[in-house]
Amino acid sequence: MKLYSNYYYIGSIHHVVSVLSGACRWPLPEDGGGVKRMLDIGCGPGNSTAVLRERYPHAEILGVDSSPVMIETARKTYPDIDFQLCDVSARLDELPADFDVVFSNACIQWVPDHPHLIPGLLARLRVGECWLCRRR
Repeated sequence: MKLYSNYYYIGSIHHVVSVLSGACRWPLPEDGGGVKRMLDIGCGPGNSTAVLRERYPHAEILGVDSSPVMIETARKTYPDIDFQLCDVSARLDELPADFDVVFSNACIQWVPDHPHLIPGLLARLRVGECWLCRRR
């Protein structure tokens, strides 16, 4: 499993994040067709989820957030992407465990109980896949 954190690949640190048009451009895995399902934790209004959609146009992407207002905004702005209300501090285990990429941009620092949260995020992945996060 590759872990991506704090702007860099962990294990092969050679890419740096650039910020374009207010949305993060990550050093994401290549889109060779292998990325089929992605999860965006704390998707907010869907901006980072839309960047994932641009990078992986054929992937099934799910954005989740604990704010009904953010989910409503994301659904209106990006109707081609799936968004779901989910408080990952309490309901993370209800999400599927078959994602190729789990992504989070400036969210998990606000979620309590990291000793429980981080394994729960990793458990959303298919074996051998990757997790991305960004600290602010």
